[in-house]
Amino acid sequence: MTHVLDKYEAIIDIKQNDQPVIFLFHGTGADNMDLIPIAKHLDTDSSLISINGNVFVNGARRYFDRNERGVDLADLKTRSLELAEFLQAVIEKENITHRKKVAIGYSNGANIIIGMLQTSSKLFDGVGLLHGAPYLALPFQEVKGLNVYVSLGENDQMINPADTMKMVQQFDEGDANVTVFSHQEGHRLTTQEVDALKSWYEGIHKV
Repeated sequence: MTHVLDKYEAIIDIKQNDQPVIFLFHGTGADNMDLIPIAKHLDTDSSLISINGNVFVNGARRYFDRNERGVDLADLKTRSLELAEFLQAVIEKENITHRKKVAIGYSNGANIIIGMLQTSSKLFDGVGLLHGAPYLALPFQEVKGLNVYVSLGENDQMINPADTMKMVQQFDEGDANVTVFSHQEGHRLTTQEVDALKSWYEGIHKV
C-alpha cells in the first residue's frame, strides 16, 4: 500500500521561525517550481510547501483528470480528498500545526484548492485563488473567518468570470473574508494582480 506521504512530490522548505507557511499549487502544464517566485515576492521569510500535480493529460501535469465532457468530477473529488490527506500528513510531520497556513493556486491549482475547501475541513487560514472556479456541486466546509483572495480576468477564455463571482457569493454566504481583484486581461497573471495578492497577504499576516 502506498503511504500517504508518497502520493505527491513536493518541495518542502520549512524555516525555523513563526512566519506563515505558504502552500503552492501550479497551473496546468507547470510544476512545483512555477509559483515559487511569487511566494518569495509575498514573503522572503515564509516557509514553502510546493506540490506537484500527479495527473497528466496530453503530457501536461495537473491535479485532477479530464474526460470527454471536460473536468472529471469524480476524479476531482477523489484527488481533493487525497491531497488534503497528504497535506495534513505533511503538516503533522513537519510540526507546523501551530503556524499560519496560506494556500496560493493558479488555474488548475486554484481549482484543486477550491475542491479541498468543498470536501475537507479547514486546512488553511488563507487562500489565494488566481483564475479559479468551483466545479463540484458541493457547499464549502468551514469557511467562516477564512481569508480569501480571488482574482479573475474579465476576458478569461478558460474560466467564466460569472462562475468565479458565484463562488465569491458562496464565500460571502459562509462568512469568509473575501477580497476580489479583477482586470481586463485573459487567463494570465498580471503585475497588478500579484501586487494586490501581496497587499492581501500582508494584511492577513498582521491579523
